[in-house]
Amino acid sequence: MVAGSYYVQTGAFTPDIFWLSLPVGCTVTAILASNNIRDMEEDRAVQKRTIVTVCGRRVAWWEYLLLVTAAFLTVIVLVIARQISPMALISLLALPQAVLALRILRKGRNRPELARGVPASANLHWYFGALLAVRCRTRALYQIIRSDNRKKNYRRNYPFLTCFLEHVRHS
Repeated sequence: MVAGSYYVQTGAFTPDIFWLSLPVGCTVTAILASNNIRDMEEDRAVQKRTIVTVCGRRVAWWEYLLLVTAAFLTVIVLVIARQISPMALISLLALPQAVLALRILRKGRNRPELARGVPASANLHWYFGALLAVRCRTRALYQIIRSDNRKKNYRRNYPFLTCFLEHVRHS
């Protein structure tokens, strides 16, 4: 989704975009996993084959945990490997939402309780993706401001933005 959107807009595909698309893809897949956990009984009744109906709810919960953990760990590893800016760690602010979604799916005993896990997972995807996008957008705007041919225009037209991005650069 991320890599495809980037390609459509730029006509290019880079390894950086691939790596940044992985954590977002993990959170999207986590939404699907939470939906499968919620629908376990209905899917079994119609003999639908999903991970939760074949392997059980416990395995499906571990799948969910793996997807959420992979999303956060990918960002951390990319920062450690200096592939992305440490500013990307702002996405870790979505961790409380991840814990909430994990608890709902772990402790839910029936469909109404488990149903709360789907919007909690969607919120996790939204918070994580938005925070990661803020990091990417801030970096892109900073690079525009730094470029010699546009520097004066942005400083004149957007003094607050220039001040904010200079602060981000030095922090």
